[in-house]
Amino acid sequence: GSIARTFVKTALPIVFLTSMNGLLTVVDAVFLGVFVGADGLTAVTLMFPISMLLVALATMVSTGMASELGRVIGAGDLDAARRSFAGAHGLSILMSVVVILLFAAVGWPVVTLIASGSPTLAAMGHLFLAISILTSPVAFLLAIHSDALRTEGRVGFMAIAGLLVSVANMAFNYGLIVWLGLGVAGSAAGTALAQALALAVILLFRGSGKTRLTLGLRDTQNWRSGWSKILALGAPRSLSFIGIALASAATILALRWFSIGNQDAAIAAYGVIFRIMTLAFFPLLGMALAMRAMVGNNQGAGPWQRS
Repeated sequence: GSIARTFVKTALPIVFLTSMNGLLTVVDAVFLGVFVGADGLTAVTLMFPISMLLVALATMVSTGMASELGRVIGAGDLDAARRSFAGAHGLSILMSVVVILLFAAVGWPVVTLIASGSPTLAAMGHLFLAISILTSPVAFLLAIHSDALRTEGRVGFMAIAGLLVSVANMAFNYGLIVWLGLGVAGSAAGTALAQALALAVILLFRGSGKTRLTLGLRDTQNWRSGWSKILALGAPRSLSFIGIALASAATILALRWFSIGNQDAAIAAYGVIFRIMTLAFFPLLGMALAMRAMVGNNQGAGPWQRS
């Protein structure tokens, strides 16, 4: 079909999904700012660089896998695709376990250092990170399955699953933050619950046989398959997220050291601004992801000019 029509058909659901994710970050800031206060928003913003490092690790695996999947699915080699899919699962679980162990070992001293000795901000930030990191296996696996659906051409279902997680996340966050008064813990727990719900829906969809990729017991033998290739292909995009984490950490440090007046309020304001900028950027990210899926599939299938 027409490249333009195919691109629009592929990109629109992904742009919708990424825009919903951007909206979610803004709504979460509203809930924290209105119902928890400036301290809650400041604590979460202080932990943002570490949260972004988690995203970078998950992105490294999912993007690297998607790059390989695009070509082998385009070439019709589903056995190779299943091996890469299984290897991505093994690598994700290993990474999340290592992150959990590192947080258990050095989490509190690091958070205390970031909070500049403020016991309130340190306690809130540590609780937020603890929930996010302990539930990171779900986030890692959801990233893998979402990118796999995009590469398989199931962008419509991926958008529906993404809408589900965004709406559920807003609902969970509102209930946990406003009704139950859990503060920053409610924000982290709401995200984890929504991700678990979306992952369950995707797994049920895969189990129905409507996707090209499935996993069975025999695939567990390939849990170490293709790790070096996945890491190499996923590193460039992962490094861009690491750059965002470093830039955010530098901004937060500058606000800590040089801002005049209420430093915590300045950091909270930075958190609000960054979330709004994210909402503006995410549609561009959606178009890039759509192009990547199309180019990869066509490169694997052989029509180089179309790629």
